[in-house]
Amino acid sequence: ERYLLWAVVAMMLQARHGEAYQPRADGAGLSAAADGGTAPAQGKLLQLAEMMLRKRHAEVGLASSEALMVLIEVLEEQGKHAAAADLLQGDAGKLITLEADRRRLVASLRTATGDHEAAAAEHRALLEANPDDWLAIVGFIDATLGADPGDTQLEVCERMVEQLATTAQGMPRGGKLRGPRLARCEMALRRLRVAASGGGDGAAAGATAMALADVVACYVEAHGQLASAAMDITEYTRALREGGHTAAAE
Repeated sequence: ERYLLWAVVAMMLQARHGEAYQPRADGAGLSAAADGGTAPAQGKLLQLAEMMLRKRHAEVGLASSEALMVLIEVLEEQGKHAAAADLLQGDAGKLITLEADRRRLVASLRTATGDHEAAAAEHRALLEANPDDWLAIVGFIDATLGADPGDTQLEVCERMVEQLATTAQGMPRGGKLRGPRLARCEMALRRLRVAASGGGDGAAAGATAMALADVVACYVEAHGQLASAAMDITEYTRALREGGHTAAAE
């Protein structure tokens, strides 16, 4: 398998960085071809690389997570994100022994295909196992809200955030977890951004800003003794100051 991977990686590098060259008009070596007509050749290299790895997988199976990740990268470079996600969710995905790593990669691939619901489901599964997983918290919120967030999507995220707190309470030392409280800050910030983009009345925006200030204060009360606390809330306090919400910031 090692030699197969060497050949495949060489093809990937050639496809990624290769160019068509032609003699320079002044005779001083070579220059990139004016038409840059390399896309078909590069595509064929990637197709060949995929075929070689899939043949290996079908005949004897891939022996290592490294081989699987190379195949995933070959598929990604061809824009085959759905096929890559399906591969990870099949038997081959078991080569990645850390479930969190596998689910995070699947979520990224599903997002690339525009399947935000499937991506959110992967992040939700991560949070059920670890309510303090900040990457999964933000990933779920991003996938659920999408490009055009509305009240329905915001409410789904807020229910998830409250569920994090409930899950944490049932864990030993769950009250020490920063993620659930910081998730409340993140959701309050998302609410504030939606309110600001919607051009609503000032009173509503002010109330949303005060809600953000309240959850930030709760976070500081619970975790302010940590060295990371100031960095954790920087984005939220900046949003209050730069948004002109002076009373809330104070």
